[in-house]
Amino acid sequence: MAPLVTLRYTLEGLPPATPEGVYMVRKVLPAFALSALLAGPAAAMPNPWTECGIGAMIFGQIPAPAGGILAAVSNIFFWDLGTTGTTSAVSTPSLCLGKDAGAASFLQDHTSVVEEQIAMGEGTHLNAVLDIYGCAPEAQQDLVDAWRTEATPLYLDPTWSSQSQTQQAQALWERLYTVVHAHPASCAV
Repeated sequence: MAPLVTLRYTLEGLPPATPEGVYMVRKVLPAFALSALLAGPAAAMPNPWTECGIGAMIFGQIPAPAGGILAAVSNIFFWDLGTTGTTSAVSTPSLCLGKDAGAASFLQDHTSVVEEQIAMGEGTHLNAVLDIYGCAPEAQQDLVDAWRTEATPLYLDPTWSSQSQTQQAQALWERLYTVVHAHPASCAV
């Protein structure tokens, strides 16, 4: 292997490979490549101009596409050329105002109230989390009913009460996500 490496570097006009350089090519480079493969795919980043920054905080609740356009214009032209949006997207993407993150955060903060309201089949917290997804007010009761149907097996599971609040909030969000995305005409997803 060393003569081939030396020949390649010599042909490209570089000095012949040193023993350290051969070690680098033979040992370190494959280890680096393997670690990159094992790390897995990168997580999807939020759109820094429409879902993050000051513009998203102000215009995040306006249904798409108008809310995203207003957030982007606000972030880029009126505030700081988009630096708060891009900074928050890179440093703390979970805090950006994507609908899924907003709904998950809401459920985490209000798990016990949401559980009670799902059991009753109505409530202001249920309507509020559906508002995060931009669901039409006239469709919200049907969505609550569908969410209630999806969530009922959770409550029947004997391990439900022993789960942490975060686990319960995640399970409720997963059921909500299923319902909301099954009704795209009713919600802005």
